[in-house]
Amino acid sequence: MDVNLLFPNTGRLHGSEKSHKGKLEIPNLSEEYDPSEIDVEVSANDENNDDAYQLKEHLRKKGTPIVREKMKQYIADLKQGW
Repeated sequence: MDVNLLFPNTGRLHGSEKSHKGKLEIPNLSEEYDPSEIDVEVSANDENNDDAYQLKEHLRKKGTPIVREKMKQYIADLKQGW
């Protein structure tokens, strides 16, 4: 069973007062995949804005490993529950 997860987010760069919206999406979550195979897609609503782009890239680089680790635990919990 594949599940698609979508997490809207709002954030801002340190020292900035302007918030930027975007989303984090996991389009292929399945207990059949190894966590390293899970796609984590990060986007910003306004990628033409330099701050929004920097924020998106930070979330992609720093957040993807954290999300994969959490999904690894989630998949393990699913397998135990079945």
